[in-house]
Amino acid sequence: PRARRRGAAAWGAHRARCGAAHELQGRLVAAFLAEAEVSRAAVLGVRREREEFEATWAAWLAGELGVAMRTPLPKGWVATPNASAEGGLAFLNTRTGDLHAYHPSVAALRPHVDAQRAAAEAALHEREARVAEHLAGLRCAGLQAQCQLLAAMPGAWASVS
Repeated sequence: PRARRRGAAAWGAHRARCGAAHELQGRLVAAFLAEAEVSRAAVLGVRREREEFEATWAAWLAGELGVAMRTPLPKGWVATPNASAEGGLAFLNTRTGDLHAYHPSVAALRPHVDAQRAAAEAALHEREARVAEHLAGLRCAGLQAQCQLLAAMPGAWASVS
């Protein structure tokens, strides 16, 4: 009878420790999953912003090229049929003999386009870097919380003999 009571008490203590550890494990998993969900949402947000950036850039560039193509040809330039593009035009400089596939105004637009793209890319990279920094901080805080929970677990098992 005494051994039976000791066994029952030991079993009860074991069940209590298991229950405490189970609760801590549940909190640990929940913390990990919450961090993963925030990270996933941030990565998807960055991907979506990149796609929106590219679409917006393409629309802006098409507008700029459209304006350039509607400007009159500079003096000494003529439009001629482009043999390499069916139904397309080529542009001939009658003074130099240079033949271009694009309107001369498009060539003049290139430095402006390059500068705008560089500025837009820099702003996008800055936002992406801030998101990455935020995720690193989130990961660090998550690891600290997980370490605290793991440190609490041995206490639940400290009385195991």
